[in-house]
Amino acid sequence: MSDDASPVRSLLIPVSGEDILLPGAVVAEVTGYVEPEGDGSPDEGVIGTATWRGQRLPVAALTGLGEEGQREPGARARLVVLKGVSNHPELPYFGIVADDIPRPLSVQAQTIESLSHDDLPEGMLACVLANGEPAYIPDVEALEAKVHRALARESKVQG
Repeated sequence: MSDDASPVRSLLIPVSGEDILLPGAVVAEVTGYVEPEGDGSPDEGVIGTATWRGQRLPVAALTGLGEEGQREPGARARLVVLKGVSNHPELPYFGIVADDIPRPLSVQAQTIESLSHDDLPEGMLACVLANGEPAYIPDVEALEAKVHRALARESKVQG
């Protein structure tokens, strides 16, 4: 990648006391927090579903981040709607819960520094410094696949 590469507009999303870094192109919308319905299991990948723009939106569990694990959403919590990246027709979008309002960040190759991290949390590809900000880069495809499997199990149980 050349030094004159265009910056990637990204978001730093606070989740369970840690920041995750996602390119803005993956984020469909950041909305006010809505309590997910249902009795989803974080271990299976889904904490419940929310209604977003008139459709059912599975809310993914990001497990293993932070000392406390999944936090109870506070007054500044947000629902971050992610675009599906694997072209599952039944899963065009899914959500994650953010502790606070995500912050925009323009990132270029030369402003990303890989940090050695012996024990990456489940579902994370890397730990980096992005423009001096520590963050995890999640494996969005793996997270989406986990949500898809959880929904498939749920539909088998109901059907």
